[in-house]
Amino acid sequence: MEALRVFSIYYYSLGACFLNALFLSNMYKVSFFFL
Repeated sequence: MEALRVFSIYYYSLGACFLNALFLSNMYKVSFFFL
């Protein structure tokens, strides 16, 4: 059960990093579009 909790925390942090990178790349595209 403890391993499941650690895995869910790891998976959540990985997903948050992926969404953050996706958001930053979209922001860069939008900023380049407006330049």
